[in-house]
Amino acid sequence: MVKQKDTMKNKVIKYIITLFGLSAIILCINYSFAENTQGDMMVKQTVQDDQNIIKSKFIILYAQWLKYIEKPNIAVSSRSDDYINCEPYRGIVNLGKPVLPFLIEKITDGKNNSWNESQFFLWYAVREISGVDLIKRSEIMSEQEKAERYINWWNEKQ
Repeated sequence: MVKQKDTMKNKVIKYIITLFGLSAIILCINYSFAENTQGDMMVKQTVQDDQNIIKSKFIILYAQWLKYIEKPNIAVSSRSDDYINCEPYRGIVNLGKPVLPFLIEKITDGKNNSWNESQFFLWYAVREISGVDLIKRSEIMSEQEKAERYINWWNEKQ
């Protein structure tokens, strides 16, 4: 009796796997057909959708990061590591290169508002994501000056 249940269970599992496999094949065929009939318009829409998703995730993570750096023990800290060693910051970095324009926008907003929300610390994320290191170890600069250097770099490459 137990063996018969196992056999029936295995048949059900195989059936479900087959259904999922067929569904995946049908989705691939439909995607190929849609891509061929819609051309670039579909690809552009997908890229725009991806950017909107990245921006939405960034806005949420950025708000969480601002909340984190407002904690009394962080807000009074002079250690830059205290501002960037947190989950929201890591989440921003994990969004990768598509988030760079949004980071630069926030850093620029900070500069235009007399650096009132510590956005200048986001230059670390720009450096980490882009792989571009514009700051020499021997240079003595404020965090704001470093952030401005990344703003200028971004604007020059656009």
